Amino acid sequence: MKYLQRRKKDKLYRQWVERAGLPLEAVPPNIDDIDNLGMGKDDTSETSSPKIFGYNLLYILLAVAILILCTGLILLLIYSF
Repeated sequence: MKYLQRRKKDKLYRQWVERAGLPLEAVPPNIDDIDNLGMGKDDTSETSSPKIFGYNLLYILLAVAILILCTGLILLLIYSF
């Protein structure tokens, strides 16, 4: 099964290089060398925003702010009459 995944990944990478107009020397002989090019998932973990329950912290704070705003507007409308 890993053989088929490796061949599929190799084919996709070669198509990407071909369509990008890069020389074929840009394709490593072993497709597993791609992971060692410094573009792994570990590099992005430091720069990504914190997540709570799988959601970005920014989206959670935005939802809470909208909820508080709506609640305030409703209370304002109720007590103004």
